[in-house]
Amino acid sequence: MNGRKRGFTSRHHGVRQGVATIWLTLALIVSVVGGCGGQAGPPTPEPTPTTTDPPSRMTCAALIRGVELEPTVAAPTAGVSEGRIDPSVAHDPTTGRVWMVYSGAEGGPFVGRPFRVSQRLAFSDDRGASWCDHGEVVPVADLGDDCPPDSDGPCHFNQEVGTLVHMPGAPPARRWKLFYFTVAATPDNNYPFAQYLVREASQPEALAAATPRRLFAGGSFEFPPVAAWMDRHAAGLGPTEVRLDQLHPDLENCLQFSEMGTAADGDRLWASFLCADPGEHLTVLVSTDDPELRAWRYHGVLVDGDDVRAIDASSPNYSASELFFGRDGQLRLSVSPVRAANNGSYHACHIYRVTDPETATVAPEPERVVTPNSETVHHGMCTYDPALTETGLIAAQVFESRPFIRLIATGETFP
Repeated sequence: MNGRKRGFTSRHHGVRQGVATIWLTLALIVSVVGGCGGQAGPPTPEPTPTTTDPPSRMTCAALIRGVELEPTVAAPTAGVSEGRIDPSVAHDPTTGRVWMVYSGAEGGPFVGRPFRVSQRLAFSDDRGASWCDHGEVVPVADLGDDCPPDSDGPCHFNQEVGTLVHMPGAPPARRWKLFYFTVAATPDNNYPFAQYLVREASQPEALAAATPRRLFAGGSFEFPPVAAWMDRHAAGLGPTEVRLDQLHPDLENCLQFSEMGTAADGDRLWASFLCADPGEHLTVLVSTDDPELRAWRYHGVLVDGDDVRAIDASSPNYSASELFFGRDGQLRLSVSPVRAANNGSYHACHIYRVTDPETATVAPEPERVVTPNSETVHHGMCTYDPALTETGLIAAQVFESRPFIRLIATGETFP
C-alpha cells in the first residue's frame, strides 16, 4: 500500500457516512423495540493524575460500568439525549489529564425531527475510570429558512466527527487543535457538501472561545451554487485554505473529505481522511509541519475497498478513521467496516500498523480486530491513547434504549 493509484469503478457508496446513516439504523431499532480521532503524541510515560479539582462534582460521573461508559443521573444530558458518538481522545503530558471530544446527538428521524449534532468536551483525571463533562465546545448553528440550494427549511449546521490533538512542537498558543466537520442539515437529510474547520488554543478549555478557520474542502466546492452558499455562511472566517482534492492526482475525484483522524509527533501532524470518490472510498494519509496548517503533503492510500472486502465481503469500504501512537512509538490506524446491508452501519474496529507513514504503507492485515459486541447492528468508531489504562480502546455502540448511542470501554491496549 504505497501511495498507489486505484482503479475507479462506477460503484457509488454515497458521499458521506457520519451520523446520518446511523440514524437510519436507529430508526430500525426503534421500530422493533418501540422506542458515535485525534491522538496526542507518540509513546508517553505513565501519566501522573492531576490534583486539580473538577469544576463541580455535579458535572462529573463515574462513567464506567463494567465495559460501558454510561452517564449517571448527575451527568449532563442536554445536547446528548440520543447519545454520544465519534469519540476522540488526547493526553496532556503536563497534567496527566486525558481529554475527549465527542459528538453529542439529539433528535433524528426516529423521533420526528432533524438530528442536531454538536461537539462537546469531557476529561478524565484517573486514566478513564471517570469523566467530567466540560460542556459544549462547538454548538449547532441554526440557519432558519436560509438553506442550501434546492433544500427546504428550517435547517442548521451540524458539527460532527471532531478530532482532538495535542502538538507539543507547536507554538504554545496553538498546541491544542480541534478539527471538526461542519455540514448543513435539512428536514430531509444532511446536505452532501461540507468542510472541515479548525480551532486552536493553548488549552482545551479555551477551544470554545477560539476563532474557527475554514481549513479543508474537497471537489464539491467546484459547484458554484454550493461554494457561494457556503462562502456566505462563513463570512468572517476567511476563504477555504486547503483544497485537499488538489494536493495530488490520486485525490482529484474526491468530492468530500470526512472522518478525519489525527496524531502528532513533535511538530509533525499526521491526518487520515475518508476520500469520498464517486467510484471508490479511500482512506488516505496527509501530513504537515507548517505551524499555520496551510502546507500539506500527500503520502498515499492507507486502505481501500479491496482491503476491507478481503476480510469482510459484506463491507464495501472502511470509514471512521482514527490515528494513534502506541507506547512502542508505532503509528496505528483504526477504521470501521461499513455494512451496506444495514444502512451503512459500522461493524468493529480494524487496527492496522502503519509500517511506513512516509509512503502510507500499512501491514497487510489488521494487527487486531476489535468487536465490542458482535450482536448489535452498529459498533465501531474507536479511539485510543496509552494513558487510558482503565478503559483501553474506546468505541461507540448502539443500544435499544435511550441514549441509543453510548461509549464503551473495550479494555484493548496496544504496546
